[in-house]
Amino acid sequence: MANIFEYYRILGISPDADRRTLDEAYYALKEKYCEDRFLDGEAGNEGAVNLMNLENAYAEIDKIRRQQEAEEKFGTSLGAIDAKIIAGDLDGAQRDLDATVERTAEWHYLQAVLYYKRNWLSESRNHVKIAVSMDPNNQKYTSALFNLERVMNPPDPGQAHYYNNVPPYGADGGMPPRDNSMGIGNCCTALCLMDCCCNLMRCC
Repeated sequence: MANIFEYYRILGISPDADRRTLDEAYYALKEKYCEDRFLDGEAGNEGAVNLMNLENAYAEIDKIRRQQEAEEKFGTSLGAIDAKIIAGDLDGAQRDLDATVERTAEWHYLQAVLYYKRNWLSESRNHVKIAVSMDPNNQKYTSALFNLERVMNPPDPGQAHYYNNVPPYGADGGMPPRDNSMGIGNCCTALCLMDCCCNLMRCC
């Protein structure tokens, strides 16, 4: 695994950059590298390699940050459960969730993520709805519900294949950054998202 500072270098931002800066850098570079992939010769190969490195760097930074945020906000218990979900230990995460007495909004969110990983979409939606009802101002919860609803009920049936490949809880189970400026009409971006989600579908 590369040094964490190398991941930030790939994204062209500093380690103390806020979430918005991280997401903006990621989307800008992803769109550029997506287009570069279709250049002729070595330039196209370089674009593909850059895109792969970008996705890996963003996923690693996102995973580390979410685990740190969970531990800081909810303590090591839910933070440890989140880490197990990220690592793919779904049975262990479920046992820990079942043993948790206090069922907070974050508890229901993590349960929703776990159910989504098992492809139990209705159960996942039920729990993320509870998380939203308990903390309606939490963007992570509301965005996850919004994206999950799009997966389950695409607004355009012709785009169902696209929504089914966009994980509502993001890489490794977390919420993806929402970028309302990225419409489905941006074919390059849509193709990029589909390719990247296929690489990151460990969370789905």
